[in-house]
Amino acid sequence: MNLRRCASSAVLKALGLVGRRRLPPQPDFRPTRIAVMRFGGFGDVLAVTGLTRALREDYPDAEIDFYTDPPSTIVLENNPDIDRVIAASKPRLSASPATIWRNVALVQRWSKPPYDLAIVAHHEFDLLVLSLFFRARFVVGYDINERGFDFAFTHSSGTFTGAHPRTPEHLSSHFTVHIQRLLHAFQGRERDIAEPRIAVSDAESAKADAFLADHGLGGELLVVAPGGSTPTKLWPMERFAAVTRKAIERHGVSAMVMLGPSEADAKRYFMDMPGRFHFDAGGNSFRENIALVGKADAVVGNDTGLMHAAAAFGVPGVAVFGPTSASVFGYGHRGHRILTGALPCIPCDAPFCKLLADGGISETAPCMDEISAERVVAELDSLLGRREGAA
Repeated sequence: MNLRRCASSAVLKALGLVGRRRLPPQPDFRPTRIAVMRFGGFGDVLAVTGLTRALREDYPDAEIDFYTDPPSTIVLENNPDIDRVIAASKPRLSASPATIWRNVALVQRWSKPPYDLAIVAHHEFDLLVLSLFFRARFVVGYDINERGFDFAFTHSSGTFTGAHPRTPEHLSSHFTVHIQRLLHAFQGRERDIAEPRIAVSDAESAKADAFLADHGLGGELLVVAPGGSTPTKLWPMERFAAVTRKAIERHGVSAMVMLGPSEADAKRYFMDMPGRFHFDAGGNSFRENIALVGKADAVVGNDTGLMHAAAAFGVPGVAVFGPTSASVFGYGHRGHRILTGALPCIPCDAPFCKLLADGGISETAPCMDEISAERVVAELDSLLGRREGAA
């Protein structure tokens, strides 16, 4: 391990010799063209809209471009803080010189003409190296554990992992805060943290209203989001069904389950629901579901994109967390009740659970399994009861 660290340190020092020169903060600089790069899932990309919101507030006349994976562009549509969304896959290094050259040419093409300011909201080594070839007057990114990973940047903010003494501090701050510290590093000053923003068009909003009326989902609406792309982040479907039933019976809410087409077989858990209920598994597009989440009075779900959307709308809810850090990715400060297990191994951020023979592909991860339906029901009862009392 020490040998590997020494080798990586040597590589970083070598890259530092050919990298960008560190520059002082630029509190008075007014960029006219800004690029933001964040690839990944819906939730991560949506969290970065807090940064674009801050950029729009500080530089209202700037043109702001956002580079992200094609599937994630849908959470950025209609966002007033972004002028142009560029759908592109994250460039990577490769053992193939031809592939490396193509990706170098790609990032150079992205930055033609050059930007005034580029913010790289990643800390993967591949993208750090390729950022050397992104043309901008100022380029801002992360320095992992303050070891010199900022060779490609004019300004950087520290991010901490592993056994670094500042890792606990890192894990105590929300992802939105980590992202906006990049802007703080460039400006040389702290500013208020801007919350993520999600926007729907008037047409999307009207379509959501019509959908609710057509399906008899009147009154208070509870959205249930039991899906997710990572097996270890999934709470048992039958418990979501039990929570949904209790919410309808106790509070008279309308309830809608939102899942993807590959999860249609989960309908069997939600048979014979009382009252006003609708199960959707791919019948609506993700944008249509986003608009419906914006109409909800509460949400309950896993750590998934729809929960991030609810937080961006300011819709309260109950979020069930397992392997991911609830303090980093949860939205307790936005009205979400966060439930986690008590196992010492969390947060592990692992896509597979080492405590299970199959890695958690077919079994519920222990950190999720120890969260009972009764705990979720109690939090949802408190939340919906408070809303009823306020009404």
